[in-house]
Amino acid sequence: MLQQGNSIERTDLAAAVEQAADAIVITDPNGRIQYVNPAFTVMTGYTADEVLGQTPRVLKSGQESEAVYRDLWSTIGRGDNWQGELINRRKDGTLYAEDLRITPVQNSQGEIISYIAFKRDVTGRRNAEQAQRMLAAIVESSEDTIFAFSLDGNILTWNRGAQGAFGHAPDEVIGRHLSMLLPPERRPTLARSMDHVLRNNAASKWDGLGLRKDGQRFILSVTFCPIHDSSGRVTAISVVLRDITERQQAEKTRALLASIVECSDDAIIGAQCDGAIVSWNRGAELLFGYSSQEVLGQNLEILAAPGRVVRVRESLQTIRQGGGISALETVLTQKNDCAIEVSLSVSPIRNAAGEVVGISAIARDIGPRLRAERKLRQNEEQLRKIFEHAPFGMWVAAPDGRIVQANPAICRMLGYSEAELVVLRWKDLVHPADMALSHQMGEQLSRDPGICLEGEKRYIHRNGGTVWAKYRLQRLPDGDGIPKSP
Repeated sequence: MLQQGNSIERTDLAAAVEQAADAIVITDPNGRIQYVNPAFTVMTGYTADEVLGQTPRVLKSGQESEAVYRDLWSTIGRGDNWQGELINRRKDGTLYAEDLRITPVQNSQGEIISYIAFKRDVTGRRNAEQAQRMLAAIVESSEDTIFAFSLDGNILTWNRGAQGAFGHAPDEVIGRHLSMLLPPERRPTLARSMDHVLRNNAASKWDGLGLRKDGQRFILSVTFCPIHDSSGRVTAISVVLRDITERQQAEKTRALLASIVECSDDAIIGAQCDGAIVSWNRGAELLFGYSSQEVLGQNLEILAAPGRVVRVRESLQTIRQGGGISALETVLTQKNDCAIEVSLSVSPIRNAAGEVVGISAIARDIGPRLRAERKLRQNEEQLRKIFEHAPFGMWVAAPDGRIVQANPAICRMLGYSEAELVVLRWKDLVHPADMALSHQMGEQLSRDPGICLEGEKRYIHRNGGTVWAKYRLQRLPDGDGIPKSP
């Protein structure tokens, strides 16, 4: 009966080995493989026929140091068990991690007659552990604020980004309540966000204010996410937070600039590099007559005056190459085909990398100014002709009395050429007997610059004679309308 029982036990043992989930390898004392079970084939891809008589070196990947193998053989050679993890190579060349346990088998005399190795593929576990370590390293080194807190609000983890954002070291916050990171008036928001995560088992996003260690407040964007255990139960909440103070300030600045552009009386136009119009402010609508709906997507060439389309294309090419056009006085065309005189500045729009990504153009209506200038030039020309051809003598003197301009009639009257007069002062031409009268007139003009004085007095001819003349004396206004001295 005993023998029959031993036979049954051996049969059960053999079946157990054959059906084991772990790979089992039996070698002789020299490491020659004598037996592998089916799980070995599943793990490595090698059949029993392919490995029997060989050593386990057939699985060697080259990823482990020789010191590991020396320690392994030294340990089992002493009759001790060895356990560890190795990176091996399957038949198809792929690598896998195995948890290996080797037990020496000894006979009654204590001699090692074989080794039994139990192998378990732990590639998935090792990959998961590596992934967890990688994630932990990513979280710890992230510039973003990432931490976790328990369901009662106590902070559990605190990464470098969190320390940088709030100024607290880990030992100053871990174990303390999350509310310490928010201004008092914002703490009710925290409870509502936590409740949303727990009730909906979903992330909660919101913007708010954070409170730094030094008491400074800053604008932040927060995402709360539930953390689940293996059973799917929420056990904690993770926080990803970013300081968006600069972003919001930039958005406010952009909004202000957009408002300035929209409200400007100048036409301000944005276009793509090919000239397609993408923005068109109110000033452009008033100047050119097109609504934004009419021009968006159209090319800037629609504003070119007849015969100047080629010049517009050349200008666009200049801008695409990074050049600019500053305060160019030119003629463009309105919606009604009327020409309009403008001062035009065109500049490239660049991205953060300095690349030209668009075109901005500012046009200002200078028609009224140019018409006024042309009218002024016409008036000046008329006045010049009147001055030159007047039948009576005229001169213009500076405040210091120096003659700066004299017409032909006064030259004939006093016998001087204009070149001779413009080096003299009007006092040099007044008869000494009338000098007191001249000084009196000067004082009157100083007291009342707008007065016009008339009368008669004597002047000295170039040949020394006396010339009686009727005079009309008046101060001329300067550019701002203030009269100048005669």
